[in-house]
Amino acid sequence: YDCDFNQMEKIPAQTNKIEKITVAKLLEANSLDIIEQVQTENYCYGCTAGCGSSCSGSLI
Repeated sequence: YDCDFNQMEKIPAQTNKIEKITVAKLLEANSLDIIEQVQTENYCYGCTAGCGSSCSGSLI
């Protein structure tokens, strides 16, 4: 999962081929660069506005 909210909603991190990324795949790649597509939902805008979790991320 690429964020705590996505984990609670069971929305996995995915590659651009829509493949679910597992811990095993991350360890095999030895890089976070395989996370090519971050899943977003309406709650993400709370985080980008600084009103969500502590991540204070941004959507670009």
